[in-house]
Amino acid sequence: MTSPNEYFLASIETASPYQLHKMVVDAAVRNARFAVEQWNTADFDDVLEALAKARACVAELMNGVREDAAPDLASRQQALFAFCYKQLVMADVERSPDHAANGLRILMIHQETWQLLGEKLAAANAAGIPQPNHLRVNRPNSLQSTGRHTSDQGDELPGSGFSMWT
Repeated sequence: MTSPNEYFLASIETASPYQLHKMVVDAAVRNARFAVEQWNTADFDDVLEALAKARACVAELMNGVREDAAPDLASRQQALFAFCYKQLVMADVERSPDHAANGLRILMIHQETWQLLGEKLAAANAAGIPQPNHLRVNRPNSLQSTGRHTSDQGDELPGSGFSMWT
């Protein structure tokens, strides 16, 4: 029987760049939303942990911006992620739910935009229009993982330092 961890790792290994980005965005939104919704709870440590996870996701998004195709667009996207990251830091430092909500709003807009892009790419794929490798919604067979992931890395992406489960 396949464990949830094995399924999770297999989904990462076989995901397209589009899907990987979506996973990180979804994790950032999930954690930022938890922090905002649970701000006034008795266990504030959980809120701070969620903020830290959301920041790690946003840092991963910032590191993933590629400037080679469209430097101006990449620069604007970097600035947007940097603003979001700063809001999540300020939420922690100033204990401000307003800053956390600002960061969450930016992430939700990006999540919605990314979802719309995925729908357009899927429609183009269905119509037989070729997609650039970095935007493929489905990973081509030549990029599929050939073996099982054998390291015990829990639910964290290798080398990323953040968990996408919570």
